[in-house]
Amino acid sequence: PAETSIFAKGLTRPYGIAFYPPGDKPQWVYVANSNSVVRFPYRDGDLEASGEPETIVAKVPASHHWTRDIAFAPDGKTLYLSVGSGSNIAEDMSARPKGGLEDWTKSQPLGAAWGPEEGRADVLAFDPDGSNRRTVATGLRNCSGMTVQPATGALWC
Repeated sequence: PAETSIFAKGLTRPYGIAFYPPGDKPQWVYVANSNSVVRFPYRDGDLEASGEPETIVAKVPASHHWTRDIAFAPDGKTLYLSVGSGSNIAEDMSARPKGGLEDWTKSQPLGAAWGPEEGRADVLAFDPDGSNRRTVATGLRNCSGMTVQPATGALWC
């Protein structure tokens, strides 16, 4: 018979989960909350967290599309985090960013939004310790179901 248990409490709308490092002997379980990414020490077979969560990525925008998926690259060197848009149709976004569209497009990746949508509708990448934040995809309303294709390492959203 199946056994049900709660691994950890006190999380904020947990959604994505990934084990690290990839492979058959993970040492950590990462959980994507709506506002952060945390990790817990993990040994094969653990049904409850053995310690308090360690915050790996703090201050993730948390309103509206709050689901956060996480995945690791097959080599374990990159943690991917999806961040949904802050609205359905960017209804609160002004027609142009402060400073003008030309300046914005010179300093931002293609598809990046401004105003309340800035930093939203993105897939972010980090080193496994949460450092070295970078944007790898923009303009994705709500990347739910993100995964990495095992044979090629391609990120799917």
